[in-house]
Amino acid sequence: MSYPNSGSTRNILVVDDEPEIVACVCEFLTGRGFNVLGLSNSLEAASRLGSFRPDVCILDFRMPERSGAELLETIKQYDFRIEVIFLTAQNEASVAVDLMRRGALDFLLKPLELNQLLLSISRALEHRRLIIENENYRFHLEQLVLEQTKALNQALTGLEQVYSATLDALSMALDFRDQSTSGHSRRVAELTAGAASAMGIKDAALVQIEHGALLHDIGKLKIPDSILWKPAKLTEDEWKIMKRHAEYGFEFLSN
Repeated sequence: MSYPNSGSTRNILVVDDEPEIVACVCEFLTGRGFNVLGLSNSLEAASRLGSFRPDVCILDFRMPERSGAELLETIKQYDFRIEVIFLTAQNEASVAVDLMRRGALDFLLKPLELNQLLLSISRALEHRRLIIENENYRFHLEQLVLEQTKALNQALTGLEQVYSATLDALSMALDFRDQSTSGHSRRVAELTAGAASAMGIKDAALVQIEHGALLHDIGKLKIPDSILWKPAKLTEDEWKIMKRHAEYGFEFLSN
């Protein structure tokens, strides 16, 4: 899901089934510049998450409609970045470790010390800010990687197209050079690729074999015209030169 809060607000949701505590905390926090929503019903609190978009929730642990632990689960499912501070009675302190394992950031004992609450809220907002900052960094890093990968793929595609065009140009040059075998290189390449495919060769290896077959006679570009185009039978010395076209082709492609 896309999370609705960017981390720049100071929305505090206070939920306690004792209206006096809710009123006291809300008055204290409002006077210090926070945007506060106070509720005495945990079910209503769950329904207001989307509209209020809290940064920090202050929850009583023991509430009649839905317990603080259940509300914590609902909050974290909605947005795991919302920080939760619990208010617990002295005899409930043993549950604190379990609550923090479930995602709560802090817990405070009743009767509540408001200045201590303020410090806890400050830590919660800073923790939330760091989480969102890290998320933003990771998101931008992922976007950068995607953009660079796309650019690299485009460059590779361009190189492959240039490479393919170069091979075609060399094949055409050979056809022009030795018109008696026009189209021979392309036919050999197609036959070779077909045979290789039938043998189970595929993907990059198949492409390389086809390209190699396409240029199998490229060394003829170095054969003198007097030999390559000679209408009569070649002499023994001329045949020696003609047969070196494979060697010339190897040298040409190696460089």
